[in-house]
Amino acid sequence: MSQAFLCPNCHASLEYEGGTSPTIRCQYCNTTVIVPEQLRTPFGGRAGMSGEGMPLETAKLTEIARLIQQGKKIEAIKLMREISAMDLRSAKEAVERMERGEAMQFSSVTTTSRPAFEVTPHPLQAHPLPPQPTAVASGSRLGCVIVFVTLLLLLGAGGAFFVLTSASSSITEVVVTAVSNVEPGIPAPRATATPVATATPAFAAESFSFGGQEGVGPGYFNDTRSIGLDAQGNIYTGDYSDGRIQVFDSQGNYLTHWFINDTDAYMISMTADRQGRVYVIEKGAINRYDGMSGERQLTLPAPGGAGYRDMVVAPDGSLVAFAFAPPDMLVWFDADGNMVQTVSEILSSQTGDPESGARLAVDGLGNVYVLGETFTKVVFKFDAQGKFITRIGSQGNEAGQLRSPRAIAVDNQGRIYVEDWDGIDVFAADGRFLDTIPFRGVAFDMVFNDQNELFLMDRNGNRVAQFTLPQRVDQK
Repeated sequence: MSQAFLCPNCHASLEYEGGTSPTIRCQYCNTTVIVPEQLRTPFGGRAGMSGEGMPLETAKLTEIARLIQQGKKIEAIKLMREISAMDLRSAKEAVERMERGEAMQFSSVTTTSRPAFEVTPHPLQAHPLPPQPTAVASGSRLGCVIVFVTLLLLLGAGGAFFVLTSASSSITEVVVTAVSNVEPGIPAPRATATPVATATPAFAAESFSFGGQEGVGPGYFNDTRSIGLDAQGNIYTGDYSDGRIQVFDSQGNYLTHWFINDTDAYMISMTADRQGRVYVIEKGAINRYDGMSGERQLTLPAPGGAGYRDMVVAPDGSLVAFAFAPPDMLVWFDADGNMVQTVSEILSSQTGDPESGARLAVDGLGNVYVLGETFTKVVFKFDAQGKFITRIGSQGNEAGQLRSPRAIAVDNQGRIYVEDWDGIDVFAADGRFLDTIPFRGVAFDMVFNDQNELFLMDRNGNRVAQFTLPQRVDQK
């Protein structure tokens, strides 16, 4: 049975259908939301237990290990704070230690109140298991749980084992992926060194970033979701809720900032052209500004008055926008802002149903890529006249499938990049899946410069990140 609660970010009503994940994604503001404890029973077990007698705290630590393996560091930190009395910094340090594969010791004393975990590094060498406790404090149901967690987070094969002792039960082994047989009082065997294969280089590597601080001062970011570049390499970023545009040079040095015309409107999309003109969707219309001064130059209303969802500037300075006008439409403008073409039912003609949210990208030939971000979870490719060419990717959790896509970009070699839950998926121009670029953040916007470097706005990390790609077209 589904249960409803409000998103803490946008206050929209969310429907929780149950399941093992402690988080869901808000379809309205795209925020990852932790499901309230009272609405979920972890791993389908009884309240307070998980699996076959697995203590609740251990089950949640297992869930944290799974989130780390999947690259969902933010979610892991949130869950660590939820089940412990840690502050943000301590929870982050604990998750990062687990992420590095360090052995950790989690000590907790639990009562009927919220558990409080104390995290300390634990030596990697094996030790005899501690003797069974013989007494507990009177007047309450107190227990002492010592959990030794070793995470072996390897590409393609992660592992962890938890060994528990408690005041009310005997030694218990909880298997996450694989454990060796361990008996009470017998030291575990010492790990032996084994050859490690050379890792295959990632498709792209993060080479530069700036920011990292949340705030409203120069160079600080406040729920910043949009990013744009001009031909000189200047970087433009847009705050979602306060209407602020910041301008940085190619090295990330702050230059100036200004505010859009309607600061009460959410900035759902922003981009920049090669001439340094900034386009912003405000209350459904598109406004164009001078990128340095913030002077508004023109307004482009949406056909039918339904409003725009996203837009992208082509290399020749023309603009393509996705409108909600009945029922879904692509709109082309020339570099002077004149509407030159519209194609209705751009997605619904392919799927049979309208798409409430879409993100756009365009390549050097004028081909337009439409990412159905709400329902279809597929990239649709159209030519410069709006004729359907092909679809790329599919909905699912396997490699090359899309689960919760948020942003799309096309590089100078025609490859397609889609930011998703587990990283940035890369597809060849013909739609073949190539690789996933590791990325542990939330990016609502991505863009390429003339040097084929990928820039994205990491909203959760409050930073701009740059990725350097391979130079050869046939690589990967």
